[in-house]
Amino acid sequence: MLTPEDFFDASDLGLSDLNPRIQVNISEYTNDGDTHPEGTVSAVIDVSEDFAFHRNLDRELGDKGKQLFAEDDEITDEAEKALEAIISERYNGVDFTLQEETAEGFTFSIVLDVPATTTVEELSAKIWEETAVVKFHNEVDPGTFRSPYLFGSLMYEKLEELRK
Repeated sequence: MLTPEDFFDASDLGLSDLNPRIQVNISEYTNDGDTHPEGTVSAVIDVSEDFAFHRNLDRELGDKGKQLFAEDDEITDEAEKALEAIISERYNGVDFTLQEETAEGFTFSIVLDVPATTTVEELSAKIWEETAVVKFHNEVDPGTFRSPYLFGSLMYEKLEELRK
């Protein structure tokens, strides 16, 4: 049984191969702050991603006229807006934030409501099957299972859309 004090990392859920920077907190509250109906909880899946790989690839292979990262290594303001929009629209992410101290990455959350009687194994399967965590994982790794690359075509398309 899941309780609001429960916390899991990727290894607890058997999802280390998917993304080792996943943490799950169980909460009794929904996104809008209302209390759940009795017997349900929210699994708040916090996802983190570093910029280093994407920044290096963008500099090496990206469109030289549309670099996503500035010379000081920080993501450009325009690219940050595009990334935040993609996280919200494509992965149902909420609470998008840049890592404040280093600006070396970003975090966001995906909220999954489940019965409190859900086991850890069932929670793992639900995260895999009922959220966009797998889609995100595939799309931050260029070329994975023919997925579009987040810091490639997806960002360039969103930047064009935001400029209109």
